[in-house]
Amino acid sequence: AKAHFALGLVQFSHDWNWAAAQASFNRAIALDPNEAKALTAAGSMAQILGHDAAGIELCRQAVANNPIGAYERLSLGWNLAQAGQLDDAEREIRAGLELAPDFANGWYFLGLTLLLKGQPQLALKAMQREPSELWRLPGLPLAYYALGQKQQSEAALREAKAKYAETIPYQIALVHAYRGEIDQAFEWLDRAYVARDTGLAWYLKTDPLLAHIRGDARYTALLRKMKLPEG
Repeated sequence: AKAHFALGLVQFSHDWNWAAAQASFNRAIALDPNEAKALTAAGSMAQILGHDAAGIELCRQAVANNPIGAYERLSLGWNLAQAGQLDDAEREIRAGLELAPDFANGWYFLGLTLLLKGQPQLALKAMQREPSELWRLPGLPLAYYALGQKQQSEAALREAKAKYAETIPYQIALVHAYRGEIDQAFEWLDRAYVARDTGLAWYLKTDPLLAHIRGDARYTALLRKMKLPEG
């Protein structure tokens, strides 16, 4: 089961072969119905393919199978946030952080959820607590911008680009999209596509903070290039 799960991750995150990844995750679950990480990945895959309820249910099964797993809790939380169930999302993410306060990207996803809830001051505090600089630096400009602190937002984004431009082009694109800088957002999404940034696989279709670019023809074209559902 673990081998099929690992294969599915490669097919999903790097190959962008959605059918193959789905088959691998399903095979992992068939071999071991309690394989929590495979359930979580299958849930994210279902949500990306447009099946929110089914995806969230798979993630709930993962949490039921591994209730002390921070990864499973955090993943369920972000899937709930992407589906607009923000109070439930915050509760699950905070539960995950209680289990593992230093989990990389946990505070980042709490910060994103708080931004979606219209609580930018709390979002900033969450981003400041993110232990991984790789996630903290692209999180801070989002929170600063939501607070109207545009100079601080720009300074934080410059630092993120200086240190991690080759590593997190998707997260940098997200900042530009959130700030309404549409052309710059697509410039960085193009860079993410060339680099095969895993962020495109996991978040391009479902991330609610991309709202400003979803009506742009370039967004639809990118979905089409990645063979993701356009609706």
